[in-house]
Amino acid sequence: DGCELTWLRTFWANDDDEKKKEKEANEADQQINGVQLGTYLSWVKNELDSENACLELPFTIMLLLVFSLAALYHLRQEWTYVVEHSWKFDLSENANFAWSHNFGHKTLHDVNSIADFWSWFRIGFLPLVVQPSWSHSEDLDSAFSAAQATNSTPFDSSMLPSQYDLKFGYPPDDSWVSVLLPVRDDYLHYNKIVAGIRLRQERAEASWESCLVPKSVPEDLMKQWLGKPCMPAKPSYELTPMPEDAEAFSEPARVEWLLTERDDLHTLIQKALDMEDGCSQLKEKSGGEGRDCLCNGCQNAVQQTPGGPLMPGPWADEYTQRIQLGIVSYNQNYGLVSLVTVNFFINRGGHIYKLVHVQSSWVSIWCAGNFLDVVFMLFCDLVWVLGVTKVFIAEVKDMVYVIQSSKSEWYTAIWEDYLAFWNIVDWVSILCAYAVLACYIRLSIETGICNLALEQKASALTSMTRAESELQSADIFGKVESMVAAESDLRLVLMFYPMVVMARLFKSFDAQPRLAVVTRTLMTASQDMLHFFVVFFSVVFCIAVNGVLLFGQDLESFTTLDRAGITCFRALFGEWDWDRMKVVGRVLAGTWMFAWVWIVVVLLLNMLLAILMDAYATVKAAAAEALGLPDQISEMVRRRRQTQNKERVRLNDIWDAYFRKFMDEKEMLSSKLIITAKDVMKQVRGIPPKQAKRTVANAKAKLENSTSQPYGQTDVRDQIVLAQGRARLMREEVSQIRQSIQDTCRIAGLPKPTSLALREGTVQVVKVLKDNVDILSEQVVTAISSEREQYKNVQANIDLGQREMTFCAFDARQKLHLMQKGMEELTQLLQSHAAKEHMKQVLRPVEAYTPMQARSSLDVVADISRV
Repeated sequence: DGCELTWLRTFWANDDDEKKKEKEANEADQQINGVQLGTYLSWVKNELDSENACLELPFTIMLLLVFSLAALYHLRQEWTYVVEHSWKFDLSENANFAWSHNFGHKTLHDVNSIADFWSWFRIGFLPLVVQPSWSHSEDLDSAFSAAQATNSTPFDSSMLPSQYDLKFGYPPDDSWVSVLLPVRDDYLHYNKIVAGIRLRQERAEASWESCLVPKSVPEDLMKQWLGKPCMPAKPSYELTPMPEDAEAFSEPARVEWLLTERDDLHTLIQKALDMEDGCSQLKEKSGGEGRDCLCNGCQNAVQQTPGGPLMPGPWADEYTQRIQLGIVSYNQNYGLVSLVTVNFFINRGGHIYKLVHVQSSWVSIWCAGNFLDVVFMLFCDLVWVLGVTKVFIAEVKDMVYVIQSSKSEWYTAIWEDYLAFWNIVDWVSILCAYAVLACYIRLSIETGICNLALEQKASALTSMTRAESELQSADIFGKVESMVAAESDLRLVLMFYPMVVMARLFKSFDAQPRLAVVTRTLMTASQDMLHFFVVFFSVVFCIAVNGVLLFGQDLESFTTLDRAGITCFRALFGEWDWDRMKVVGRVLAGTWMFAWVWIVVVLLLNMLLAILMDAYATVKAAAAEALGLPDQISEMVRRRRQTQNKERVRLNDIWDAYFRKFMDEKEMLSSKLIITAKDVMKQVRGIPPKQAKRTVANAKAKLENSTSQPYGQTDVRDQIVLAQGRARLMREEVSQIRQSIQDTCRIAGLPKPTSLALREGTVQVVKVLKDNVDILSEQVVTAISSEREQYKNVQANIDLGQREMTFCAFDARQKLHLMQKGMEELTQLLQSHAAKEHMKQVLRPVEAYTPMQARSSLDVVADISRV
């Protein structure tokens, strides 16, 4: 029994030693092949994010493509340009006045006074827009007179018909409808004037207090000398107006309607005359018969005496700061409603700026083309809406996952764990997309309202009074203005969306090192560029201020600081107007231009290019060994194929396995626990040993690459210092050799070498030493390379042997555990058998024992059982 107990104790002690050795082997394996759990899971998360971002690339490209096609089909910019350009060109070039014979010497751009405005409006604009009869070529009578036969009846162009009958139908030779041309309110043959012509103006307020006069001059004297109060314009329209100035209108005053569907050209010209002269001499203008004033805003326009009654006066006077002519037209060939405005901005310098502005919108989405075009457009709309919805759902799921996986409050989790640059980009794209949808819905509603107003206009042409027609025209103008404003807002939002999608593309590019060269170059150079742009904008600001001070009084492009900044930016790319700049003087203009070119263009721009190229070289070198896009795609295909063949598990499964254990992403990514492939196999069900080893090795390799320092300027400097030290040693050795040669010559009685010979000998010695050093360097490099290759092979063999030994030890440990269990079972059997045999030998018949002996036997049996 004592021997058995001793044997058991020895077995258990050996088992403890085995466990201790196994623990030491595991610790050594963790030190060699292990990696921190946080590092491993960070690698897994980065791989998942990169793979998802790479998979988003074709989706984002598809989203951008269908959006572009849908937007282009909805807007049809080329058709809109055709209609709007026709209006702008015709009103600018063909509304002529100052006629001499058949040539109008002045156009819209020659209107420089109120008198010029009325000449242009009455002589050029109205006859151009309102054409009651068919137009013929110039000097038709002379042309026919020159071509007619002798003694024939003279030709008179006034006898030509003013209208022509146009027959149309299908087929053309079987026409069933005819119309008389020109149709009333048709402009340029294809544009229908809907609600007449609207004239309105902005007017200033007069006051003596707004006059800027010297303080030293008495106020009464200044008023007597000036003769009239000041009328400052608000807005001032001091510089060339922009299209947004034409779209806005502060406080409309003296609104007049020229109803072209009711009045002929003669009546419209009579109203223009009344507006110009303030309804003066109505009796004389009507041929001796009295008539009413046709200008509603002229009847109580002026006060001839202070405190006296209001009298008729001109429609436009010195109070006028802006005049706008408005026309609503409908082009049935394109289904396009246009709001055409001709704007005259009168600044208080006396100059009049002219601007023709046209805004258009479609009356229906079915005007986008034929049936197939509309179907394709709706298909692109549907795909784009579904794509945006998919992005929205994915971001919401990601946000919910972050909130659920965090132990903090939901807003803290979103702020700390969710909000990142690319997530912000995704949400901006989502918000921009839904802004597009909101603007489109708004435009659809405004279009429906406008179409209803057009329908009411078409159904009530003859059953309305003049006042009702003017109210209906005002209503149509208001609704069309709302519709084209909604269309303008839609185009503005549509303009921003491709820029946001471009940022999403850069998100996908960032997941592929070769595609991320641009973004990573900018990130690498961000600090240098930040400091550079501080200097750059400081210099540009100084030169722009210099330009305002130098050219501001002579060039409009330099009158304000913002205009000067834009002009300087254009000059940055070589676009400047030297002929206008030299008006301040050749020397001054040349000095400014010389400073701009040399400081900004030559120096600063090349410095910026150098910063970017330096960062690009660094990023390019870092991405030289990275996988290209085809290789990354093949890697993803390999993973998917192996997953389908049950040869590997997904990276999501690895992440989910550890997430179920920790239930906190922060704790997972910050864990310092050292794990090996065995630990991964224990935690992740079904992961093959090869995949476990490969993932751990990849995570460890990425950690080593991220912590390794690149070869930079400090390393180059150290190598140069080392080379200088070696050169100094060589010079000392050469000096010692030269001294030895001289000592040998002196002892042997040889003539002392001349300086030239000594120099030649020195050169030869240096050459020999250099050759020997080169040979020795090559031999050392070869030897080191050979030793390195041998070391790599030996290290690889050692690693392989260690792996085999580790697997053999693991297998032996499993077998020893099985043997231990078998030995324990055998020990129990042997103990039971020995106990039975001992009882047979010790026990005697119960009758032969005394009670004391029986009790002693029972104690023996208990002892055996205890053993």
